[in-house]
Amino acid sequence: MRRILMGLLGLMLMFVVSGCGTTTALDTYSFGNKVVNVGASEIIVPTPFDLGKLANPTITDDGYPITVYQNGDANFITTIKAMTVAPGKPLPTPLARAEYSRDHEYKHYFGDSLQWENTAITLDGVPAVESTGLYTVKNKQIRFLQYTFISNGVLWNIAYQYAADSTVGAEALKLVEGKIQIIKKEG
Repeated sequence: MRRILMGLLGLMLMFVVSGCGTTTALDTYSFGNKVVNVGASEIIVPTPFDLGKLANPTITDDGYPITVYQNGDANFITTIKAMTVAPGKPLPTPLARAEYSRDHEYKHYFGDSLQWENTAITLDGVPAVESTGLYTVKNKQIRFLQYTFISNGVLWNIAYQYAADSTVGAEALKLVEGKIQIIKKEG
């Protein structure tokens, strides 16, 4: 009996010393900032990994040129979209673009599982829309936080997503939330 007790105590000590195998966002990622320039606008976006840029700007379903940066893993995804004016079309307002994103991007793919809330905020001194919510894909719930704002003729849409059951993803979001810097402000 004493051997079993000593063995269990040794095992417990091993778990305590090893941290019980828990992994944090800081253990998983090397956080940094991505500087993005599109047109006359420049922003700095905190992210847990480097972002790749799609080779060529694409055109949105509603006709706007858009540049996309993205990267992610099983715990966390960062996406930056920079929309510029289309011939004969002014940029939509941040709220109109957030609602377009909700109705034509998220709802299109995730249907009735989508929960979405828009809040007017100020992000680094610039009026913005913060969209938060939850959707389900392949029986897995995904949480997201999205910022939409205009700076120097560019409509920015920055989205962070993570699996709702990922503590690493939730921690990563807390480390980047609200920390976008808008370098070249209008006016």
